[in-house]
Amino acid sequence: MLYQIAPIILTLTIGLIFWFFALKLANLIVKPIWDNEISPFNANSLLRVLIIFLGFYFMLDAILDVARFIFQLSFIGTTYISQEFTLQLKAGYAVVGLQLIIGLFLIIKNYWITQALLRINATEKKSNKNQSD
Repeated sequence: MLYQIAPIILTLTIGLIFWFFALKLANLIVKPIWDNEISPFNANSLLRVLIIFLGFYFMLDAILDVARFIFQLSFIGTTYISQEFTLQLKAGYAVVGLQLIIGLFLIIKNYWITQALLRINATEKKSNKNQSD
């Protein structure tokens, strides 16, 4: 029963942390510049928000998988694990580790990724314009 309730409790806890500490977390992710006038939401800002959202999605999914692995191992125990199941666990750990790395990369390097995507789009538009001439 605890195995079934734990992901829900973990999700609610993370959600409450994001809810109560939203401004502090936002200040860590996007450095605020309070002196500048607030500009309307443009495509660049939307792309950054989407990249940060993807990063948080990967992070939350990985955290839930870690909780599942912990509770799965605590209920099964290490004595009853077969060789095939051990390989599946190792593959699962690798996937969770990759999810954590990708999520952190997307969150930390969101500005760099946005600029790279906008440069790719700009060169594509430029090449299409040259072909039409």
